[in-house]
Amino acid sequence: LWDNGERARTSDLLTEVVEAAGTDLPYFGLQQARFWQQSDLKEKARARMQALRDAHPERTSAWLRLAEAFRAESWEEDQCAALRAVLERTPDWPRVALDLGLCLEDLRFYPRAEAIYKEVRESLPNSHRALTRLHWHAQGNDEFVAAERYARELTRHWPHLRESWLRLAETLRRAGDRAGAETALESAIAIDPDDPVPHRRLAALAYQAGEVEPAVERWRAALERAPEDARLANRLAWLAPAAQG
Repeated sequence: LWDNGERARTSDLLTEVVEAAGTDLPYFGLQQARFWQQSDLKEKARARMQALRDAHPERTSAWLRLAEAFRAESWEEDQCAALRAVLERTPDWPRVALDLGLCLEDLRFYPRAEAIYKEVRESLPNSHRALTRLHWHAQGNDEFVAAERYARELTRHWPHLRESWLRLAETLRRAGDRAGAETALESAIAIDPDDPVPHRRLAALAYQAGEVEPAVERWRAALERAPEDARLANRLAWLAPAAQG
């Protein structure tokens, strides 16, 4: 009924089931809360989740739904508290730990978040989320040796993702390794030849080195792949009017 858009009948049926079961069957109560959330009855949904959490504090499902509801409201402190409660009950849950790391980042507790990502890697050394966040932290702190190490791990364990190569290229660019950055960008192009981003970044590398003609050629390639990019078209028109002819 829910999937078919019969919301009125769905609401009636959920109400009947929940009233009959009370808090003894939390699954249906959580489904009702989810239904209310989709109907923009957020306060009512949170109240249901909290009632189920209080009735079954040892279960993680209500805590997780509350964490999602708090995140939707940007109530980071409450979200982090709910995620910690889940981890107290189920310590070895990497996905929840990673969510807590992101929540802590929202509160600007960066060292705590970084420590969580490193702990996750003890059990999941190739975790894509942990590696990307650790790379972000290292690069943001201008720790290019560490950032390059994380980026190269991404390209080794996730070589099919263009983002892995784009991250490595940006780290090498900032570290002053233009040749390495170009090689990484060419790897990104090999994965997705129609993506304009690597061409745009190769153009920027050339332009920053004072090499205008190679930059224009790369920007032309990027524009061919993203003809709707008016800003790039305007830049090319300014740098090389003939390119627009």
